[in-house]
Amino acid sequence: MTPADRAALLALARGAIEAALAGRSPPELPDVPGATLRRGAFVTLEEQEGHDLRGCIGHVSGDRPLGEIIREVAVSAA
Repeated sequence: MTPADRAALLALARGAIEAALAGRSPPELPDVPGATLRRGAFVTLEEQEGHDLRGCIGHVSGDRPLGEIIREVAVSAA
């Protein structure tokens, strides 16, 4: 996975959380190859200061595209 893929998927996770909190539809999947990989993913949320754990959840099965999984588990972790 390229740095551009990682940056796009991080932006997707943040956008999914923001959309859920605002009651909006989730963002579209980014147009990067990494978003289509069939992989599991974990999203961990930490406080900015102190890095205390705020939430962590994942999906270990690679049964769907990575972008879909990240979008879902990011909201669940929040």
